[in-house]
Amino acid sequence: MPAIVTLESRQRRMVDWFNLPLNKYIGIGRTTPWKDETDPDLPDGKATELEEFVGVQLISGQKYAKEIPDSELTTEKKLSGKFYKGQYYELTSDKEYALKNGFTSIMVWTTLDRDTYFPVDITYRQIGLFVKVNANAVYIPAADFNAMLKDYRGTLEVIDNRKPQTRQNDQQEELTMLIDF
Repeated sequence: MPAIVTLESRQRRMVDWFNLPLNKYIGIGRTTPWKDETDPDLPDGKATELEEFVGVQLISGQKYAKEIPDSELTTEKKLSGKFYKGQYYELTSDKEYALKNGFTSIMVWTTLDRDTYFPVDITYRQIGLFVKVNANAVYIPAADFNAMLKDYRGTLEVIDNRKPQTRQNDQQEELTMLIDF
């Protein structure tokens, strides 16, 4: 039988991750098509970088997150929550509330505002979450990021392969990731 990770252990790791020092960035990559564009290639579990890396942008928000069961989903909870990958989540920045109510996830996001930072007229298929990046810039293009000392680039913690998204110069998009503990 597999071991069971306790709620307390999951929540301790969640709080530790939430409080990581230095900055967290979301990056985009993979500008060439998948073999099947409707079904992105699955990561092999050994990936260490974003393919065809474009750049990173500082996250603009992070909150503790907890899935709202369908049986508890009300209009009020929908309006105050966040819809992500087919499910609504309750969000809070109150650590004590999150611990008391069994939260075990963190949601992070950043907003790409038209052509302010990331290039437009490109299609990307991957996003990744970098932590402990020793930088203060809002946006760092791939060439500048890769030129940084390795210790300053932090760690790529999560890669999410997605269906193609094309950046346009007249749109705003939010990149969101959920980390479960």
